[in-house]
Amino acid sequence: MGDIGALAYLRLPSFMKRFSEDHSMDELRVPPEFVATHGDELPFDCRLVMSRGGRGWPVRLLKIASGCHFRVGWPEFRIINRIVQDDVFVFTMVQPGIFHVKRFKTRTGCPPVSDLTSVMDEDSDHSYAPDVDTSDDYHPSETENESSEEDDEEYAPEQGVVDVDGCPTFVYRLTSPTSIVVWRFRLLFGAATFV
Repeated sequence: MGDIGALAYLRLPSFMKRFSEDHSMDELRVPPEFVATHGDELPFDCRLVMSRGGRGWPVRLLKIASGCHFRVGWPEFRIINRIVQDDVFVFTMVQPGIFHVKRFKTRTGCPPVSDLTSVMDEDSDHSYAPDVDTSDDYHPSETENESSEEDDEEYAPEQGVVDVDGCPTFVYRLTSPTSIVVWRFRLLFGAATFV
């Protein structure tokens, strides 16, 4: 009928937490009931694994008088995963100290789309900028010609751009049915001046 592995996963120890900016910015408290039942299996060094990218974040679990808290590494995990007020999490302990983390938005009851798509891989630097080819990767083809002085002589500046004393000058025309206004200004060292 069902996948035996999926049924076994559903039986793994887990707990839910709601993120609060008032109490969870620097640490996240593990529910005392979970600690009472599974505290012997909780090591000092843990890993939190989000579904997005499957990458694990090292987090230290501090056992103090007020309970067990994900402390060292939690702020980085929170920032990188863009955790915000009232996000709800299910932490499933798949091995001692390794937690699969699934997030849900309170308003929708569903995981955010960004958690369902893999945007990072194991070697990622957590940058969301696309990978672009650099000039180090560029190799000219045989059909490309070197630019010559003849090409430079054929260059025609765009209409409305006038070069005065080496500074580009732009003309901006505002027209209406009753009047015409013309503004002319030059760019000097990144600052515009009216002419």
